[in-house]
Amino acid sequence: CVCVCVCWRVSVRALGLKCVLCLDAVCVLVLPEPRVWPTSALSLATMFCAAVEFDDTAGRVELAGASRETATAAFQHWANTEHENDEHAGTFDVDELPAGVVTNTASSLVSVSLDAAGLWALPPTAPQVFAAARNLVSLSLDDNFLTTLPACLPETLRVLSVHNNRIENLDGVVLPPHLRSLTLSSNFLSRLPATGLPIAGSGEHCLLESLDLSSNVELRQLPSKFGTRLGRLKHCTLRQCGLTALPDSCAALEALVDLDVSHNHLTAVGPVANLAALQHLELDNNALEQLPVLACRPRLEMLSASHNQLRSLASLEGYDRLVDLRLDANQLTVLPSPMTSSCSSLPCCPNLKLLSVSGNRLTALPPGLRGLTSLESLFADGNCLVDLTEELGALSKLRALHLIGNRLERLPDTMGGLKSCTHLFLNNNRLTSLPPSFHELSGLCTLELKNNRLGVFPDAVGVLNLDFVVLDGNPLENLPSGWKFWTAGRFRDWYQGHLPLPK
Repeated sequence: CVCVCVCWRVSVRALGLKCVLCLDAVCVLVLPEPRVWPTSALSLATMFCAAVEFDDTAGRVELAGASRETATAAFQHWANTEHENDEHAGTFDVDELPAGVVTNTASSLVSVSLDAAGLWALPPTAPQVFAAARNLVSLSLDDNFLTTLPACLPETLRVLSVHNNRIENLDGVVLPPHLRSLTLSSNFLSRLPATGLPIAGSGEHCLLESLDLSSNVELRQLPSKFGTRLGRLKHCTLRQCGLTALPDSCAALEALVDLDVSHNHLTAVGPVANLAALQHLELDNNALEQLPVLACRPRLEMLSASHNQLRSLASLEGYDRLVDLRLDANQLTVLPSPMTSSCSSLPCCPNLKLLSVSGNRLTALPPGLRGLTSLESLFADGNCLVDLTEELGALSKLRALHLIGNRLERLPDTMGGLKSCTHLFLNNNRLTSLPPSFHELSGLCTLELKNNRLGVFPDAVGVLNLDFVVLDGNPLENLPSGWKFWTAGRFRDWYQGHLPLPK
């Protein structure tokens, strides 16, 4: 369709659309802006076109596979018909078209997108089109005003997305038996059927692999049989649904790889603890007080449980694949050792790259910190740290260290071992000096020491090749005149004139 070819252009006045019919049997529809389409008639160019691209400014809709004669007949019939006195001028109604056009064209459909079309309901012609769409596998109706799901969905459909509409329930709906992906996020769902999702078929498990029910804040609970037929589900998003608990039937989600139940009111993980296939688990913004040993720990790669009420953690043993661990804004006073209990030299989390424990009540980093040999980012802002373990210097791959808002009075002399560190944040502590090994941080680019108790400009800072440094809020008496970065003029304003300028 992108090639240069002889084509015939038709302006569709009522919809503000421009249709281009190319002789290679590909029809492209460009939507300058979303419009409310008439409910009594449906544009052939919109219902019979498969979306290949859509963005905020324009949509490209493409119909591939229809015969040239079929598409040409449809447009010629419209072009030769007078619609000047018709309130729906410029639209195609299937009743107007020559015999066979609907069946022949719809049978070529593979994917249809009617996103942001201002639809309150599908046009009356939709059942006839869908009935003929024997190859349709994807339908997207995002960002409209639909209050119910269409009752005429093709059985061949595998992907259905109805994000950001006004659907309140699934009463009377039967979802296609071959459905693989279902998106119903950001609707007004207040309940699901007692038997679970109404997917056609009598098998023990339906074929659904991806489900998104997020941001249905009035849902509040899932039916007791929710997980009964979802044994093949791999990706499930239940974020911000007002849930207080998960039904026991969720234990049947044996194939689940990704689960997001964040921003709910859960007090326990319940059956989630027994899901052995999980690789990504998001539990943020709930009311969890405990995090039990998870059956998925040998496979888990990301675990996020920030903004809960966790007071302690079980052992980290067995989390061999864990890469990302986030536990911010809890009530933790101590972290378990990242070394195994059976062997003090064997790390529990050899692949952990990010550890975030900001906003807790930690007084010390865990013993055995040296075991986090792959760690690249450590966030421990807003705790009660007074001292740092000497093992910190063993984290040779650490690139970013955040320790803002603690009670640190000194840094370990092993700090020089952080050869890969490029960003170091130590604002709002009680530091009076820096360790001698500090000058060994040759890769450091950003250093923030704002609001500490440094009375003398640290000599170690003067030899570093820094791009950005913050020392405001320290009782510094003067600046070293020989500091090469000062003479280069890179930080002439960083102390805002509070000290005399060196010559």
